[in-house]
Amino acid sequence: MYRQVLVSPTFELNTVTCGTASAPYLAVRSFQYLADLHVNEFPIGASIVKSSFYVDDLLSGANELIELQNIKHEVTEILRRGHFPLVKWHSNHPAVRNDESVTDLNLDENAVTSALGVAWDQRRDVLLFEVNDSI
Repeated sequence: MYRQVLVSPTFELNTVTCGTASAPYLAVRSFQYLADLHVNEFPIGASIVKSSFYVDDLLSGANELIELQNIKHEVTEILRRGHFPLVKWHSNHPAVRNDESVTDLNLDENAVTSALGVAWDQRRDVLLFEVNDSI
């Protein structure tokens, strides 16, 4: 993600470098800027971009399929316009799982995806937490 953010050409490097102190801020700020820039055209997507990303992980959902599809379309389009192509979507809804944009999704009996240290069982739609009781 960081290598997608361009910075002023007056600096030696012209993309954000992972591991620098400013990298997370610059990456998140780029998303915030894109959301502000496209809020009139994509209000739902802009709201999701501003509130549901943690660096490059988007955790969101919807109660209705049409709402979920709208979120996916708007978020994808906002970020595409900023040259941040999204490559993976995970969902527990069959209509989204069968979409051609869903990649790297293993839906066997033990299908578990993790983000931000939390595991999600997509088949059962439950969050899993590991507890270490070595007290």
